Amino acid sequence: MKGKSNNECPVAINGRYRSVQKPTGVQIWSDEVVTSLALLVNVEILIPPRWLSKGFLGHFWEQIILPFRAWNYDVLFSPANFGPLFIKNQVVAIHDLMPVTNPELFRKSYVMMTRFYLKMVLRSKILMLTTSDSVNFQLREYLQTDTAVIKTVGMGTRELVNSAIPKVGPQNNYFVAFGGGNARKNTDFLVSFWPSLKSQENLELIIFIREKDSVHTQQIMPQSQGVEYLTVDNDEQLANILSDATCLLWPSICEGFGMPLLECMQLGVPFISSSTGAASDLLVGENKVLPLEEDCWRTEIIEISRMKITNQIDKKVLKAKASEYTWRKVAINIHEIIATYF
Repeated sequence: MKGKSNNECPVAINGRYRSVQKPTGVQIWSDEVVTSLALLVNVEILIPPRWLSKGFLGHFWEQIILPFRAWNYDVLFSPANFGPLFIKNQVVAIHDLMPVTNPELFRKSYVMMTRFYLKMVLRSKILMLTTSDSVNFQLREYLQTDTAVIKTVGMGTRELVNSAIPKVGPQNNYFVAFGGGNARKNTDFLVSFWPSLKSQENLELIIFIREKDSVHTQQIMPQSQGVEYLTVDNDEQLANILSDATCLLWPSICEGFGMPLLECMQLGVPFISSSTGAASDLLVGENKVLPLEEDCWRTEIIEISRMKITNQIDKKVLKAKASEYTWRKVAINIHEIIATYF
């Protein structure tokens, strides 16, 4: 990376994240940030051929081939957790430490690779970014460093626009949750006590699911009274369901940030969350952060459902807080970091 500078395109982008067909939060963050960054500085996205994009071959391309392709650029930005260890003029975004803090939720090979990679990033003095202060703290604690350059750059949110398409799911007082079948999202915690909420308060729960993830541990989705599992095909349909929900329930075991928290807030929908990711940073209005104790959650769910009926939820406060988180702000932060250190 210290070869001749390519002045027409000073920032190279590690585009391996674009090989993912079903985008996760990491890929959405990467795509949105790179798009916004391109409005501030010239960039070129370096993408592997399809046959070199996944699994072992994907890591081979990233560690061996990408350094040669990126050699003439001033700096390489790796936005999706991993980047080539041979390039020191690099900024890599570390979205979470879940394989380290909760290894039981991931394949053993992925856990070992992540641990090795983070140690090598520290040794190589590669500049690291995080999306939340909580991950920044966890990363410093894990690497046992006070001197490494680790910057928090924040999160943006997609603009989910509600429409007049027909509603899917319950039409009454209903709650939503994400991650059915994903052990990390911990939706079984909600399912275990939902029948009593259905019988006593007539509350419904929609749990959004996605196709099987090859990295995260999957589990059987238990059926329960008042609970519906739903696969959403597009953002418009998602916004339509979220906008009429009483509240987002987020009992996740571990998170990097928690993008759905912002997505619901921008629609005026509050959340009840476990203490993970950036949930504590988003505490405004009716938002709550609770320990994973059934009685606490049941009490708050009933209270906020009654607030919805009496129209006491302050949607303007939630929307105003969510509007502070933009992709442009994230891109500006990254641009300033690149300008300062490179």
